[in-house]
Amino acid sequence: MRFRLLRRNLLVLLGVTFVIATLLLSTRVLMVSENDTTEANSVEQRQIFASGEVVKFNFDSLPELTKSVYNANYRQCVLNAERFPGEPQLVLVVQVHNRPEYLKLLIDSLQKAAEVHSFLLIFSHDYFSEEINSIVQGITFCKVLQIYFPFSTQLYPNEFPGQDPNDCPRDISKDKAVKTGCLNAEHPDSYGHYREAFITQTKHHWWWKLHFVWERVHLMQGYSGFVVFLEEDNYLLPDFYKFYKSMVEFRQRSCPDCDMLALGNHNGFNDFNHKSNKVMTTGWMSTKHNIGMGISREMYYKLMGCNDAYCTYDDYNWDWTLQHLSGTCVSKPIKVLVAQGSRVMHTGDCGLHQKDNCRPEWAMQRVEENLNMAKDELFPASLTLSAAEVAEHKAHMKNGGWGDVRDHSCDKRCVRSYRMAHWFHRNPLKATAPVSFNYYGVAGSPAANKICNDLRTTRARLLDMFTDITCTPEIMKNATDAYFSLLQGFIASLDGGTQDNKMRYIQNFKWTDTLQGNTPSAQQDMVFELVSMSFNVALWYTKFASRLAGKENITEPEAKDVHRSLKVAAGIFINLKEVHIPRLITPAEKGRDLEPRVMDAYIIQCQAEAQEVTIARAIELKHKATIIAALAYETANFYQKADHTLNTLEPECSSKWRKYLQLKQHFYMAYAYCYHGQTLLAGDKCGEAIRSLQEAEKCYARAEALCKEYRQTKGPGTTAKPSEQLFFIKLGGLIKNTLEKCQRENGFIYFHKVPAEAPTLELKASYGLAEPVPFELPPLSEQCTPEVYATFDLTRGAKNDKAKPKEEEVKPVKEPDLKPQKDTGCSIS
Repeated sequence: MRFRLLRRNLLVLLGVTFVIATLLLSTRVLMVSENDTTEANSVEQRQIFASGEVVKFNFDSLPELTKSVYNANYRQCVLNAERFPGEPQLVLVVQVHNRPEYLKLLIDSLQKAAEVHSFLLIFSHDYFSEEINSIVQGITFCKVLQIYFPFSTQLYPNEFPGQDPNDCPRDISKDKAVKTGCLNAEHPDSYGHYREAFITQTKHHWWWKLHFVWERVHLMQGYSGFVVFLEEDNYLLPDFYKFYKSMVEFRQRSCPDCDMLALGNHNGFNDFNHKSNKVMTTGWMSTKHNIGMGISREMYYKLMGCNDAYCTYDDYNWDWTLQHLSGTCVSKPIKVLVAQGSRVMHTGDCGLHQKDNCRPEWAMQRVEENLNMAKDELFPASLTLSAAEVAEHKAHMKNGGWGDVRDHSCDKRCVRSYRMAHWFHRNPLKATAPVSFNYYGVAGSPAANKICNDLRTTRARLLDMFTDITCTPEIMKNATDAYFSLLQGFIASLDGGTQDNKMRYIQNFKWTDTLQGNTPSAQQDMVFELVSMSFNVALWYTKFASRLAGKENITEPEAKDVHRSLKVAAGIFINLKEVHIPRLITPAEKGRDLEPRVMDAYIIQCQAEAQEVTIARAIELKHKATIIAALAYETANFYQKADHTLNTLEPECSSKWRKYLQLKQHFYMAYAYCYHGQTLLAGDKCGEAIRSLQEAEKCYARAEALCKEYRQTKGPGTTAKPSEQLFFIKLGGLIKNTLEKCQRENGFIYFHKVPAEAPTLELKASYGLAEPVPFELPPLSEQCTPEVYATFDLTRGAKNDKAKPKEEEVKPVKEPDLKPQKDTGCSIS
């Protein structure tokens, strides 16, 4: 009986215990799940590319190789991420060129380093090859990320930042360079030498790498330790990580004002047994402390404040430049904590200046022999301060090699730059016959003659500005106002009457058409001159915007200039269409610039392109996907409307233009579906998201086909290859990566059915729509008074251009050849 009771009590107790345990476990699961969800959301951006296949490089052509570089920098596939989860305890960045045998030595030393499994190794490449990729991707002992310098001379063999065939030879004199007209004749270095691309690349790469690692690498978000910078011909000692941790602790305890760590020096194993546990503090020097540098985020920000100083200092060496910054641009000299027993050895016996007789096996033999002798002194228990020198600025003689102003733009290339690199189709400028305004018989006073002379000179200056590559919107506005303020004196009524100005029809003007080749139209009407010249001014604003937007990286103020210039152009076209073209005595011919269909197409195109700038900014600043999708959808509709406006024009005049409008329409529809897919995924509608992204792929494929058709279509416009421009390539990678993510999530989490029909885009943009800037003519010139106007006497006959027996030829405008540039993967900070 007692046994049965005990057994019953025991069963009850076990039951209660089970219920309580279940409740506790459920509560904990809920709490952990909630916390984990929050944490997962916070690290999702860092882990999004931590798995998946490494980007396979295509070496078939430069455009394909460039595309591979961009995709790799964008995707940031981390090798061995699943094998070594968690945040890295130390980040090492290796600058790699093309010395695979030395790189193997470095990797071998890393594999032997204690606790290497906790490292994140970042290899930054400026030379791209299957051999080097294979070596790096063979690492299995820690997390590995490869990034690729997008300004490598390998990608630009015949243009800046590579060696342009028209660059000046290194040792030519400046006088001779100016006479020959080589590209950089005005910009030799401090010693009279001209730029060598292979010399400048290392300094560019070092600065780009510093910025990209701290700002763009996803796994670096939240990392608070030092980043140690190495080169491919370095070799780490086995106790490297232990010594690094000891230095960090020593700095916190005894040298909180030390800006950097130097885990290496150039003394090799000299007196290593005595110095193995010794550190010292001193001012940073190029020749001593440029190996195994540990840079904190705080120090990185200090250096980024010296963009201009770094990029304009005439020394091709990044380390000598850094020494110059220490105590000049950086407010106080950089103080460094130095390992006197170097934990980073330099094995390279050849490099930038010495390319022959490279014997990495000898270097390895020396290291192994010295390591064997020093092994008992590795892993010291504690560190001892052996010297504390004053950190002071050490001036030096700069080495030159950095006089070219194109190299000085490295600060704009990757820091505080705005990613755009768009490409726009442009029709040619209108050409016109010369006009002398010689009205000697009619102009009856010196003041009247001065107006005629000023009309001639201001017209000539305005025409010159259309092809002057240095012209800015401010200069263009001043030149336009100067001419139009005088021209209105021959259009507006100055005597208070309602009749036309008596001078309006005195001069015959000839202008070609943007679509009709070199066949001019002629009208004896000052309004025709005003309209045609204004049309060219609007075209200039679109070309200025195109030139600026095609730069590799532009500053935010420049991006605003692009945006405003396109809106100004739209405003001019609208003003001409609504106000001045209706005043023409002779109506616009069909298919010519001034007829409504063509004017509408130009207006809509300007607005659509202005919205492209808005979209680029919204993406760069990571606005909500819903906003970006709506803007892209509105922009696609603009391009479709412009295309439909031209569909009744003669194909030989409009086909190429229409191909551009169609490819941009499909391009931005692809954008809209891509970002709409992101919105759907965020709303847990994974099946619909996949279908939206599949539709984005279709639109992108159609845009790609239209790029080829555009290139093959004859007609006015450029001969560019749109599908090879990085603005186009980037979208393809984004669609592919986002679709892969959705499919992966659907296979693991959602298991949603993918709809047969693409989602209907019912998107309306509430922000960012481009409104044209209203255009107004300048005030009438003070020279144009009723009194002066009265001295023009038409009854006396004019010795003007009509009296010339020979017809003035209308020569095409010789526009500067401006190639669109490639993008870099750099972006606004």
